[in-house]
Amino acid sequence: MGKRTGYNYISDEKEHIYRFTSKGPKGDIPKIAVMSPAFRTAWYLAFGDAIGDEGDFDDEVVTNNGDMKMVLLTLANIVSDFLAKQPDAEVIINPVDEKRKQLYNRIIQRNFDELSKELFIFGVIGKVKTPLEFSPITIYEAFTVLKKTTNFDKKSSK
Repeated sequence: MGKRTGYNYISDEKEHIYRFTSKGPKGDIPKIAVMSPAFRTAWYLAFGDAIGDEGDFDDEVVTNNGDMKMVLLTLANIVSDFLAKQPDAEVIINPVDEKRKQLYNRIIQRNFDELSKELFIFGVIGKVKTPLEFSPITIYEAFTVLKKTTNFDKKSSK
């Protein structure tokens, strides 16, 4: 996946907090992305507009700052950076609403060939929480991504 053109970000690797600034017609808007432990080697990715300096953020706000592509490229870089430092981790992306669910599905579908060169991508449907291998014709409720160089490669080939 490598680095894409996105915003520069700073990270607090101990806390797994990443900060960057959205730039657009509404001005400079501080953003925060957080990797929170879920279970075993799984981590949740959450992000939104920063609230203050303590690491709080609003993940339901719709900023409409005209830079959605740059924000999403930055988040892709953050996930790539996180997985490079924690190669056995899996990142769970759980959209907070229907609009974001549709957006994330479209983005992954459009970029699946490129993304799948370096990532395993799984989707979750409905109440069944078992991740399924991603299919570009299916709409998913949430996503799990793993770096292809993880021990998962070795486990799945046995």
